[in-house]
Amino acid sequence: MITFSHSPLHLPLEYKLVIKTKKPIKVGIIAKDDSKDFAVYTKRWNTVKGLEEFLIKMPQSPRKVRFEIYNINSKSKSSEGIRVVSKKTLPLKTNLNVIGLQNPDVVSFVKLAQEFSLKAGYLSSGTYVSDNGKFVIKYLDDIIDNNGRHLSTPARINVINGIIEVSRSTFKRYTIPGRMGILLHEFSHVYQNRNASDEVEADLNAARIYLGLGYPRIELINVFSNVFYNADTKGNRNRIKQMSDYIMKFDNLK
Repeated sequence: MITFSHSPLHLPLEYKLVIKTKKPIKVGIIAKDDSKDFAVYTKRWNTVKGLEEFLIKMPQSPRKVRFEIYNINSKSKSSEGIRVVSKKTLPLKTNLNVIGLQNPDVVSFVKLAQEFSLKAGYLSSGTYVSDNGKFVIKYLDDIIDNNGRHLSTPARINVINGIIEVSRSTFKRYTIPGRMGILLHEFSHVYQNRNASDEVEADLNAARIYLGLGYPRIELINVFSNVFYNADTKGNRNRIKQMSDYIMKFDNLK
């Protein structure tokens, strides 16, 4: 395994890594804060043959970040045949114009969601509230329905009172950007959608805010793919496709 560290000191930034292999290798990259439990900023892979550029966007960063680069098909996480040609830090690119920061609900919820996403890996179960008291996240060990059954969903929102329930057992395993994507989806159902029950509309509204803030695209696709892993339906496949299409077009939004 190739490892190296950098100290972004909690500042927003992007890392550009150029990786080289001589033959096709599934190269995995993890960026995490070793000083905290379940504090992963990216966990991704791509098949590399020759040179491949990885752009790792961090609107939120730790004091010190540790990178791990390895062959994901190797049980020992070997890095044989993998070389990091270059690594650079760049200013974070955002598109704040599309977020709607003139809306105080967006500003207030984003602040709560960012703080919660950053700490969810080690927070205890409990209730977490925005500074203005309007937004509430109930962090539960598991989400249970009215019949006492454990639900597989990582989060859900009550469309009447706007309270978001989050499953701690599921949520802590997600990357920090992935958590942000899920929370923005729930928020969008009530506070961004024209139709509160429209899942695709909530996906795209969440993606607009998420991408505008500069979060990594791959983590958004990965977290929703993870959520849908045991629910491979035509509707969920359509949601992933529409989200992927939106991501591809996002840079043209103004």
